[in-house]
Amino acid sequence: MIFGPKVKVDLDIDKESYFPGDEIKARIQVDTNKRFSFNELRLELVCESFMKWEVKREFSLYSRSVTEEEEDLEEMVSESFIFRLVELKRSIMGKGEVTDSGLFIETSIEVPEDAPPTYKSGMINTRWFLKAVIGRRMRRDIVRKKEIVMLAKAKEERPRGAFEASYDLVKAEVTLKLSRRVFSLGETIEGV
Repeated sequence: MIFGPKVKVDLDIDKESYFPGDEIKARIQVDTNKRFSFNELRLELVCESFMKWEVKREFSLYSRSVTEEEEDLEEMVSESFIFRLVELKRSIMGKGEVTDSGLFIETSIEVPEDAPPTYKSGMINTRWFLKAVIGRRMRRDIVRKKEIVMLAKAKEERPRGAFEASYDLVKAEVTLKLSRRVFSLGETIEGV
């Protein structure tokens, strides 16, 4: 009986969190007990946003046609969807071979300037992954995935006009001028 090689892929990065426009420096170490060939070795940067919500069964996207006797149409059911917001692929090597002594590569990939930040709430979860992928012909790809944190870049704003602040050690008053009255849970509020 012939068995394929046992392959271990380690993916290390220079830090755990990044800003849009940063360069992610990665180190890929491939160890194997047997020589094997591959079609491509690539690095992928992926951002996915997972959304989950509840809806009445009668309006559900996934419900089959049922009669009212079979199922309660007023029942709330969960629905979800995954959006792939960013998918960058950078080819590191074309066709090649990994010997039993292994393979070590240092490479990098740049984060887009408009990259959305990592975000988690009750309904939305946006996550970033860096993946090392060994593409093999007629076989399943070998993938090592590492989650990273994407931070939001602060906007550089210049003060508009003079700023006055008066204070009394006993009592303090603060006045905020907001752009609207209603906000969503977890939303960033900008004030003037």
